[in-house]
Amino acid sequence: MKKIVFIILTGLFILLTGCALLDDGKEREKEKEREKGKFEVSFLNFSSASIRVNNLSSERLIAFKDTISKDTLISGIPAYADNYGLRNDNKLFNNTDIFTLVLITEKQYKDNVSNLSVLNNQAFAKLFVFYPIFNQTNIVFTISASLGGSGLLSISNPMPYDVTFHKDSPIGEMLGYAPKSSMGNIIRLKVPEDYMIYPVFRLFHPLNKELYSVIPTFTMGPNEGKPYWTTILFYNEDLPQTLDLSELGEIDFNLTSGGTFLKVINNSGIAVNVWRNNQPVYSTLGNNVINAGHSNVFFLDFIRNPDGTIPQNQTLHIKIGTLQNQLDVQSPMPFESYEIDWLHEIEVTGSNAPSLELGTVTKVERINLEQLFGLK
Repeated sequence: MKKIVFIILTGLFILLTGCALLDDGKEREKEKEREKGKFEVSFLNFSSASIRVNNLSSERLIAFKDTISKDTLISGIPAYADNYGLRNDNKLFNNTDIFTLVLITEKQYKDNVSNLSVLNNQAFAKLFVFYPIFNQTNIVFTISASLGGSGLLSISNPMPYDVTFHKDSPIGEMLGYAPKSSMGNIIRLKVPEDYMIYPVFRLFHPLNKELYSVIPTFTMGPNEGKPYWTTILFYNEDLPQTLDLSELGEIDFNLTSGGTFLKVINNSGIAVNVWRNNQPVYSTLGNNVINAGHSNVFFLDFIRNPDGTIPQNQTLHIKIGTLQNQLDVQSPMPFESYEIDWLHEIEVTGSNAPSLELGTVTKVERINLEQLFGLK
């Protein structure tokens, strides 16, 4: 009987020891995977974010800054994430600038974690992102549901400025980005589908830290006054398409911002905000607040005409003030409207919120977009 008990206890000890060794082996395997980087990606929604995104796709994505590597990894984005904050690493985000948001799927990451650089030409998407070091979380970038497919669009951009590509309108979902003087930029799109793609020219001014966005428009023919677009047809995944922006040099077009600019000069004793149709308006730096003694320029886009053309002027419903005291801005020269591509100016005075007063909106100057972009 003693021998039987001893054998049972010995067997139990061996079994438990074996399980412990097995568990230890699993932990070692996990540790090896951690060393490879498989568990280093955070999918947290960061409140103190670098940038914010809406992910309309069904993929869990991992974001990088400019290029795919362990050192440029930002953080993960769940499928269908809304207003999702990405990690704010001060090694990556330390200055106001533009950069490429490079996205790959979680599967791509896991399959190539030991050699991430091979994915630089296989990215799910590459998007143009503007990072303002202050007030950065007010700008949200959208990841289109049309991205990440097997339809390949290769874009060459010999222009001296960056170009973004949008679906269905110049303010539609961004499909891709071609940096200035670049070739072989790949956009991966869902197929089969027909895409109306609108290019938008982008220029970041390093001195005043402003981001300018302009739209090429037709100057003649049946599309006169309408934004330039091109149609890309994908019948199946075996037929890559190409787009060479040098073709734009052969087309007579105008540049327009598609709206107007309003400079708010705050000479009051308190900070004020700007609203349009009761919604906050943000500067290109993502700022809605103009502190006392400071000024900010706000871009106000125009609503398109029913035929798709961009109007040359438009009446806008703007308010300036505090939450408790929002004052209506009178249009430039009462009963007139804001003119496209013009810089307008208004002064705010008063010692406190109840005493705030708004001056008259005045036209200052037309923004010379052609000169700014080096075209004329």
